[in-house]
Amino acid sequence: MKDALFDISIMLIFASAIAFLIGLFLLFIENKRKFAVKLLIGSVIIFLIGFGTCFATFSIGPLH
Repeated sequence: MKDALFDISIMLIFASAIAFLIGLFLLFIENKRKFAVKLLIGSVIIFLIGFGTCFATFSIGPLH
């Protein structure tokens, strides 16, 4: 179960990074600014959740 949770959190981190970059790009388009801000805020929240899950399930072998 930990491996599946770790894999899902890694995918969340990458998806939020892509959404963040798209939000930065859309920030410079005049009529998409509200959507860009919502996308940036959401991607940061998803990144924090994914990073926290990834950190909580990280294991370095028999030491942890």
